[in-house]
Amino acid sequence: MNHQNLTIGVVGLGYVGLPLLISFAKHYKMVGFDISKKKIDNLLSGHDDTNEVGNDAIKNTKAS
Repeated sequence: MNHQNLTIGVVGLGYVGLPLLISFAKHYKMVGFDISKKKIDNLLSGHDDTNEVGNDAIKNTKAS
């Protein structure tokens, strides 16, 4: 398996999913999903509602 082409998905971007996504995004292409449009909008604008990873980590992470 070629890990460079691997895409990992995280469902639920709360207190567990968001830090998991941020951590894995350092090495893999990531896709995040959450049912809350408000949460997604906040993350896309660089704001961490959970205060688990911080706004800088959100802004510096590339994920879909």
